[in-house]
Amino acid sequence: MAGRAVSIVDEKRNTACNALGEAAWGFGWGLGTPLTVLPLLVQRLGGSQVEIGLIAAIAAGGTLVPQIFSSLFLQRGVGRKWFLIIYHWAVMLPPWLGIAAVVFFLGSANAPAARGLLLLLFSVFMITVGFILPAWQDWVADLFRPGIRGRAYAWSNLATALGGSCAALVAGGIAAAIAFPANYAVLFVAGTCMFALSMAFFIPIREPVSTGHSPALSHGDVFRRFALSLMDRNFRSYLVSRLLITAGSGPIAFFAIRYKSASGGGLSTEMVIALGAALTAGQAVAGFAMGHLGDRVGHKAGAVLGAAAQVAALAVALLVPGAWSCAAAFALVGAGFASAWVSHQNFLFETCPHDCRMAHITVSNLVLAPFTVVVPVATGHLIAVYGIMPALGLCLIPSVIGLLWLLVMVRDPRTVNVGRTLGSPLMPNP
Repeated sequence: MAGRAVSIVDEKRNTACNALGEAAWGFGWGLGTPLTVLPLLVQRLGGSQVEIGLIAAIAAGGTLVPQIFSSLFLQRGVGRKWFLIIYHWAVMLPPWLGIAAVVFFLGSANAPAARGLLLLLFSVFMITVGFILPAWQDWVADLFRPGIRGRAYAWSNLATALGGSCAALVAGGIAAAIAFPANYAVLFVAGTCMFALSMAFFIPIREPVSTGHSPALSHGDVFRRFALSLMDRNFRSYLVSRLLITAGSGPIAFFAIRYKSASGGGLSTEMVIALGAALTAGQAVAGFAMGHLGDRVGHKAGAVLGAAAQVAALAVALLVPGAWSCAAAFALVGAGFASAWVSHQNFLFETCPHDCRMAHITVSNLVLAPFTVVVPVATGHLIAVYGIMPALGLCLIPSVIGLLWLLVMVRDPRTVNVGRTLGSPLMPNP
């Protein structure tokens, strides 16, 4: 098991480098975000509500399902930094750049082909993200002691969100200033450049030094640790709350379409993209608060705040049209995203009942994956038949139940006596 040999000075250095890298990544992601830019682009290319829902399904499923392979083939080890950086440059960036080429060359000439290739390339990109994500999360978690990890994640989330806020304003300006399809092509080219720059900021990070790294687990051992994670009652209860909250999240993928419609205020494409800055601003403020709060009282508090933010976002989008409502709904969605980034991740780290944190992260995501794939597509069908207003009202029900379940049935890991013994295969990761 990797030893804790990163000094306080190194942790400060790592916090700064991680935040700068995430800020650049957040800026690149904000230029092509699946919540505003991609849905509006697919709509511009003649896409249906189901295809718009498919964007969210691809983003979730592509991220979650491939993680099982990451746990089997990319286990913990020293010196992972360069592998992770080069993987981002060589594997993840080409499909994102390919989207720019597809939009530029086919956006006006053959919209159906452009839609199909766009969704295919987006799927490839998200699959490459999903494959590397547990290894990346486990690597970053090892850079910080548990006592400061929440604050480190808070700074990272703040930087990502601020980068995304700036990107949303830039993206809105580009969408207005440049004619279609060149405007969207420019966004994805610029996003690719920012993704590449992001990885450069991680180069100076100092990794922990091994003091007796444990041998790699066999595939059977990894699956046994999946089972050990699911045997933990509090962890299972937490997953129930996440499943309910996920079941209620479907309409979020359609917020941009909601506010472009006449009933939502008839906002322009450029205004909706620019108002997407409220999402990352909300993520910045909420994530910073949740990280510090979690280090003090436990990360369940941030998870509860994130679930409450989703309930409020759905209610605002349902009841109030117009620009101010759009900004408020996106800000609340951002708070929910911050909870997933800061509180949910740390909650997972602290609930791990054994020595393979990657396996614990993976089994959580595999349980959630079917819901995250099915819910947006099902919501798209619902909206296509009945409209977005019934969908918003219906999805409030599981969101509220999920919030209540989290409040009542789930205990913060810090209050649970896990009773592990040093040297046992059940010894949790720090």
